[in-house]
Amino acid sequence: MIRMASAKEKSDDQHHYVPGFGDLADFISSDHDHSTAVYKRFDKLSARNLLYFQSELSRLQACQDAFDIEDRNQVEQTESWRGILTSARDWDTLRESLTKAPQTDLEMRTRKRMELAMEIRKTLKEYRETLIQESTLLSYEHPSTQSMKAVSNYFHQPVNNPAYPYETQPMLTGASSGLYPLGMNTSHLQASDCVALRPSNGSEPLTDLLKKYCSRVFRIEKRTVLPQYQSPVDTISHLPKNQIKHYSNHRVQLVASFITTLTAAGLLILPIYTLYRTAPSDPALTLGLIVLFTFVFAGAIVIMTKARRTEIFGACAAYAAVLVVFVSGDFANGSRST
Repeated sequence: MIRMASAKEKSDDQHHYVPGFGDLADFISSDHDHSTAVYKRFDKLSARNLLYFQSELSRLQACQDAFDIEDRNQVEQTESWRGILTSARDWDTLRESLTKAPQTDLEMRTRKRMELAMEIRKTLKEYRETLIQESTLLSYEHPSTQSMKAVSNYFHQPVNNPAYPYETQPMLTGASSGLYPLGMNTSHLQASDCVALRPSNGSEPLTDLLKKYCSRVFRIEKRTVLPQYQSPVDTISHLPKNQIKHYSNHRVQLVASFITTLTAAGLLILPIYTLYRTAPSDPALTLGLIVLFTFVFAGAIVIMTKARRTEIFGACAAYAAVLVVFVSGDFANGSRST
C-alpha cells in the first residue's frame, strides 16, 4: 500500500529518474502489495478490434460458402467431378496444393481453397484468443480509490511555480497525459476502464477505515535492493525516499483481525454479564437488552466482516437464540440463589 507524502516531507538528495516512463514504471513496481498496478483496458479499442475480427471472419465464412456452392455446381455440371470430390475429401491433396505450382483450373481452385483454410485457421485462432483475453480482463476489479489516488497524485507532478502552487503537469505528454486523471471517486472508477491487476478480494469497512485514518501506524521501510544486486557504484533510485510512504497491508489485516476477535468476545461476555445482573422481575428490560445486543451484533458483522445477507440473518438468529436460552434457562437466577 502506498501513500503520497505531503509537500513538507519532499526533500532528499538521492539520484532519481527524470519524470517519464522509467519513473512511473518504477513507482508502480515499488509497492510491496502491488496495489498500484493499475492500467486501462481500453474498452472502446477492444470492442472495435473484436468487431473487426467478426467482420473479417464473416467475409471468410462467405468465401467458404461460395467455394462449397461452386463445388456442388461443378460436380453436377462438369466432367471434372472426380477431381473435385478428391480435393473435397482428401486432406493430403489440399495440403500438397500449396507446395506445387498449379497446372489446371482445378488445381488453382484447390490451392485457393487451401489458402482460405489457412487464413481461416489463423484468424479464428487470433479471434478466440482475443475473446479469452477480453473475458479475463472484464473479470478484473476496479482499483480502490486509495490506490488510484496514489497513482494519480504521483502521475501529476507539482510545478515549481510560486505563482501557481497547486498547478500540476502529467508525467507523460501527448495522448498519454490523460491516463490517470486526478480526483477520481468511486463512481468515476466504476464508470472507467481502469483495472487493478492484483485482485483486492474485497475488504470490510473496518479495514478501509484503518487504511484511511490510521495509515501512519502501519508504515514500513521502503523495499531495499536484494544483496546479490548491490553494487558499490551509485544506482538510480525511482524517487526520493521521503516522497512516498509505504504501508503494510498485512499489518492492517492483522490489526483488523485482532479488533474483530476482541469485539466478538465482548459481544458474548458483555450481554451475559448484563443479563445476569438484570432483575428477573423485569422481563421487558430483559427483552429490550436482547434486542439491543442483537442489533449491535448485526452491526458488528456488517462492519467487521464480508458476510452475505443470508449469513448475517443466520448469525443474528443464532446469537439471539443463545441469549434467549441463557435467560429462559434461568442460569442467572440459579447462580444468584446458589
